Amino acid sequence: MVNAGVFTGAILLLFAGILFREALTYDYYGQVGPGPGLFPVWLSGVLMVLSILFIIDSHKNCTLSLRDILPRGEGFQKVVVFVVALIGFLIITPYAGYLVTNILMLFLLFLLGYRWSTSLLLAVLITGIVYYLFQNTLGVPLPVGLLGI
Repeated sequence: MVNAGVFTGAILLLFAGILFREALTYDYYGQVGPGPGLFPVWLSGVLMVLSILFIIDSHKNCTLSLRDILPRGEGFQKVVVFVVALIGFLIITPYAGYLVTNILMLFLLFLLGYRWSTSLLLAVLITGIVYYLFQNTLGVPLPVGLLGI
């Protein structure tokens, strides 16, 4: 039986450690005062300490296991579909671009609860709105695929 609190604390500690290591690549001090690395170093350091305290507390007091909190049946299938869609999004985006990949991912996710026509309409609308906001309003370029879209 895996203690859910200890497992969660370990994941947070790993995440905080990665953030801390990356934060050390920035300058801690700048020419006129604190550099860009000051805040992330302290924030990730505090997160590491809190994660360790959470692991200790969960080990002593929590008897909740992962089996008790993970979904079963249809809920578990939805979680698996989401994780697979997300991994597929990350793999396909450099080749197909943001527009095609996001429409495909959202379409697959919406199919879990809507008809195919509604799913397609929602996927296209949401992707279009997000694309417009990032590209035109914020000026943030989104990944373009081999087809140029």
